[in-house]
Order: sequence, then structure tokens, then C-alpha cells
Amino acid sequence: MRIVICNQIEEENIELEKLIREYLPDESSCEIDVLESGEKMLFEMSDEPGEVDLIISDTDFGEKMDGMDALKQLREIGYDGEIIFISEEKERVFESFAVRPANFLVKGDVTKDKTVNAILSALDAAGKRKREMITFACAGEVKNIALDDILYFEVTNRIVEVHFGEEIFEFYSTMKKLENQLYGKGFIRLHRAYLVNEKHIRTMKGQEAVLDNGEVVPINGKYLKEEKKEDNKKENKRDKKREKRKEKRREKPEKNHEDR
Repeated sequence: MRIVICNQIEEENIELEKLIREYLPDESSCEIDVLESGEKMLFEMSDEPGEVDLIISDTDFGEKMDGMDALKQLREIGYDGEIIFISEEKERVFESFAVRPANFLVKGDVTKDKTVNAILSALDAAGKRKREMITFACAGEVKNIALDDILYFEVTNRIVEVHFGEEIFEFYSTMKKLENQLYGKGFIRLHRAYLVNEKHIRTMKGQEAVLDNGEVVPINGKYLKEEKKEDNKKENKRDKKREKRKEKRREKPEKNHEDR
């Protein structure tokens, strides 16, 4: 999960970030960016608005860009994540409906518990929205399955068994089609006949992988090497994105200095 806190009061930002990390079920998987103005929020998010799951923002930034205006622009360019306002300007609650916030909390009137519940509820909604489904059909029967629930696919000739939860569903396809369909979605090929959801792998040792439900699937080192190459490519792409964001942060102050 990626959260953006947008507020010009440093002490409030520190307290809010501490609160999130204290109550988040798995804080290690959460990236939190703290920004001090609507301009910075718009600047940082304009290229890839879909990467942020939750924005927690004030409305008023003094002479700087209004938080509400920045969020309206972000909605216009495709941001569809959750929004929570924490503001003293309670008279703007109806205006905030234009950006479809999950909640509008009033500074001074809101309790710690209410703040925590609002954040957890918004993150839960963001998680459900990202819960991607996949559909398979065979002999007139159709199955819609959440990708997160799939343990692995086993392919024999053109008959595919998808194992999810305690269920198995058979349909016709090929390993190549499955790999193309699920590319970049967290599935790795461990063997000629097995495509496994990486999230459900507990351990890998020798020629076996143990899944979190206790099942064991075989490993062929040839396919792991190919997966390693793909992982390196993905990591390089992520590194380039991070570096691009850092460069943009460095360029902005320099531009402002030149303008003055």
C-alpha cells in the first residue's frame, strides 16, 4: 500500500505517520510519502496517479495551492484511490463531495480511535478494489476466482487444474497462454507443469516448494533461472521509476530558484 500525507504542519504529519504505522496490520508493506502542499502533491502524483492507494490531506495551505483544488485535478487525470480530509474547515465538507472522499475529519473534534478507524476502513476499501478477479470456463460452467486465492495451476497436455482454497476447477488451455495471461501478476513457473502463486510459497528447498497450505509442488531449476531474469528486469524498471521521482524532486526547487 502507498499512502500520501499532505499537510504543511510538520508535527501533525509526524503524529499521523506514527499512528498509521502503529495500527496498520502489516506496516512493513506500507510506503508513506509526506508532502507539504497541494502543488507538491499534484507534481509528485501527476505522472502515475494510480500508484497511490490513499491520500490524507488538509484543505487549507495558506497562500499555496488549496488541497481541495489539487485533489480535484488529480481526480481529473485518473486518481481513483481513497481520500480522507483532516481539516479545520468543517464548512467545506459539502464542497469535498466533488472529489468523493471516504471521510472528512475535523481537527480538534475527531478522536484517535475515529481517525484510526477511518484510515483502516479506507485502506480496506482500496485493497478490495485492487482484488483482481480472473474467469475460467469449461463445459458450460464459469468460475470467477480472485487471483490472491489461487495457489497454483497444474497443466497436463491441454487440461489445466486451477487449485484455489480447497477447490479445484478444470478447463482447457496451455501453459504458454496462462503465462501470458498472468504476466506481472505474481505467478512463477517452477516446473514444466506448474505455475505457482508466489504469495503462497512458504519455503523452497532443493527440488520442492512448500505452499502455505502444506502442499508440495516440484521445482525444476531451469524455470527458476528464467524467472530470476524476469525479476531482475522488473527490479531495474522499479529502480528507474524511483530515480525519476528523485530527479523530479531535485529539479523542482532549482526551477523555483531560477524563477525568483
